[in-house]
Amino acid sequence: METEKLPLERVERGGKQWLALCLWEGAEIPRYKRDLLREGVCDALLPVSFCARDGREEILYDISGLQPLSRSALTAGHTLQMLGWLKSLSDGLRTAEDHLFSTEDFPLSAETVFVRPSAEGAQARLLFWPEKRPGRAAEKLAGLLRETERDCNDPEWRLCALSLRRRLEEEELGLREFSRLLEMEERTRRHASLAEERRPAEEARPEPERAERKRSLLSRIKSKKKNRRG
Repeated sequence: METEKLPLERVERGGKQWLALCLWEGAEIPRYKRDLLREGVCDALLPVSFCARDGREEILYDISGLQPLSRSALTAGHTLQMLGWLKSLSDGLRTAEDHLFSTEDFPLSAETVFVRPSAEGAQARLLFWPEKRPGRAAEKLAGLLRETERDCNDPEWRLCALSLRRRLEEEELGLREFSRLLEMEERTRRHASLAEERRPAEEARPEPERAERKRSLLSRIKSKKKNRRG
């Protein structure tokens, strides 16, 4: 699990928020990855700029309008949003692989996965790291889920994260399978939430009206059965 403190500094430059990383001696980034990062070809990654600072090369990660998953995970009642962010993250890892990155290029922790706190679609962004971070995708995602279990104050999400993590670890799910699992979980919870919202309105209906709706429904069911026999 990615838990160590990474040497990142939050700075503000040109009206934008950045994370700054001074590259250490011997750090090497293949040229094709530099070009992909500089040109922003893969939108699953945080936008990056390369510059010099005090005689050393520095990477700047643009985090404007984003916040770390750790901060978002602390809020109760965000289970559906968390599922959306995780699916965006899983899909983003697949997109990164299509651009010749690998899971080992990203430290997957609640501090290095950045999300947009907006109701207009879930968006998660990956932070590229110049040094390989060994580990399979399932192991890293399970570690990330364990972090959110530990830090989130929402009992509903803790139970959900535990269930997802066990599926990841026991079934060794790939990224595609994990995305499908998240999509199914999100759909199930949305349907349950809608049903819960409709229940008070249904219970508030006058008894005769409810009885009539029930008779009408039973009549339609009987009619369908009769048509099948015919």
